[in-house]
Amino acid sequence: MTTARNAHRPRRDAPVEGSTPLSQQLDAEEWRDLISRYQRAATETVEKFGGHVAKNLGDGLLIHFGWPTAREDDPGRTIRAGLAIVDTMETLNATLAGTQLAVRVGLHTGKVAAGAYFFSDPEGNDLEIYSPAQAAAAAATPATPPARP
Repeated sequence: MTTARNAHRPRRDAPVEGSTPLSQQLDAEEWRDLISRYQRAATETVEKFGGHVAKNLGDGLLIHFGWPTAREDDPGRTIRAGLAIVDTMETLNATLAGTQLAVRVGLHTGKVAAGAYFFSDPEGNDLEIYSPAQAAAAAATPATPPARP
């Protein structure tokens, strides 16, 4: 049996801008390595602000704040994490030869129901979110101008 929590949770999307054309310029291993470096760097940044990367979404991340621990300042942490991801891109780009990444960051807050996946890991690290906030953040992301360091 899974349990769900109904609470106000900020949510963030952070996909890489222009990833499709870039992926076609690189071979599969180069593309995987590049996106893995971005995802690791962004994950470390998010975790510094108390966020949780719920899923790797190909070229992006689905990030939750307020889970597994809710904080009153989660919306502010979410905003600061988004700005820090942009700074992280600048640092990452300085290490890349010939390729520069840009990121779009979408943010939405609202009521959510959260619970474990049906097939969750033994430590309960898997989480599914059911909310209009999830669709709104994903929809807002493409309209956001890419952040270029």
